Amino acid sequence: MSQSFVTEGTAPSALLTDGLITVPLHAVSVITLSQTYHLPPFGAGLGRAMIDTHDDTMSLSAMLIGPNRMLDRLGLETLAESAMRGSVLSLASAGLIDGLILSTAFGIRMNMFIQSLTVSASASKRGALDVSLSLTQAPKLGLISAILDVVGAVAAIGDGTGS
Repeated sequence: MSQSFVTEGTAPSALLTDGLITVPLHAVSVITLSQTYHLPPFGAGLGRAMIDTHDDTMSLSAMLIGPNRMLDRLGLETLAESAMRGSVLSLASAGLIDGLILSTAFGIRMNMFIQSLTVSASASKRGALDVSLSLTQAPKLGLISAILDVVGAVAAIGDGTGS
């Protein structure tokens, strides 16, 4: 029987959580961060500082491994649906944090929502499922959101390598 080159005891490359359910994502092969910047309307004054200036989208390819891989797949599906309805984090933080928290080498991103989820299995990797995720960030406006973004970035570079 074919086995994955990644064993279940290996630390995951990324974590996705809503505060209650946490899904480890192993062997992340690609992480893409796309940022789309919005131009302010012509003639806009200081009021433009209160609107979103950009949209962030992240996509990643990873693996779910081990005997719990089917439970982790179900966990990803549950996270995608629960984030849209209001996550545990949203209730616990009184709406300060919505959606999901994604921890990767790019840092800790809050207020993330799963846009698409693709899971595939192959005969060559019987002990693993390949996963592709596309997430979008819906940040809250204000100082607290900016502080949380900085804390996430600092946490990512805390060991000097970003991993």
